[in-house]
Amino acid sequence: MRISDLENRRGKAIKHVSVITLRNGDELLVHYGTPIAGIVDRVYVKTDAFPSVTSSSHIDTYLYGRPAAVVEQSLLDSLLSAV
Repeated sequence: MRISDLENRRGKAIKHVSVITLRNGDELLVHYGTPIAGIVDRVYVKTDAFPSVTSSSHIDTYLYGRPAAVVEQSLLDSLLSAV
């Protein structure tokens, strides 16, 4: 497992946001301890829970225009709890 910062488009780390890379290569974008997006089985995903404006902005920064499948929040939660 590796934890890294999410950087904004200016290259500065975004506070309270981390990207967790799991041993199998999957990733989770975590904001204030809640997984909100990631890469699961090589597919970009994002939560079905209605995110705040700030979380939406972080998801957009992470995805960088890539399409993402919408998944249940419980899937992202279970991946994080398995870490």
